[in-house]
Amino acid sequence: MYRRLFAHPLSWLLFTTLAIGTLRISLVPSGNYNIDESGHFSQIIKLKTEIRVCQNAPTCIFNLLFPSQPTNDSPDTYRGLLYYLPNAFVQLLLPQDASEDTRLFLARLLTLLLNLPAIVISYLTIRLAFPSSRSVALFIASFTALLPSYSD
Repeated sequence: MYRRLFAHPLSWLLFTTLAIGTLRISLVPSGNYNIDESGHFSQIIKLKTEIRVCQNAPTCIFNLLFPSQPTNDSPDTYRGLLYYLPNAFVQLLLPQDASEDTRLFLARLLTLLLNLPAIVISYLTIRLAFPSSRSVALFIASFTALLPSYSD
């Protein structure tokens, strides 16, 4: 079974995506290399801080499900809560004195790992829609892997 799994082209695509993505996030320094990365990262850190503050508060779950109203400096606060929340919880696992580069690397790595199911879903969707077109499904999965929003 494992031999067949590792022989499948999708497995190689996932492995290549993971390898190249890990190399990329290791080499790209923090800063303005990714256009909106600093905005997303600041939302993750803000949410991590709110989680840490409200851990003992009875309204903590309510605050996470229904966050405060947007402000002028952050008009779309927690618009991507399903992305920010796992990142915030992973950030809570790091020591308080962890460097920003370490925190950013971990956030980028989680983004890369979240990309892998998107690649598989795109492959399986095309396979369901066009059962005889394995190459088309692999092309679409490869295209998904190369999308800039998922290649961090």
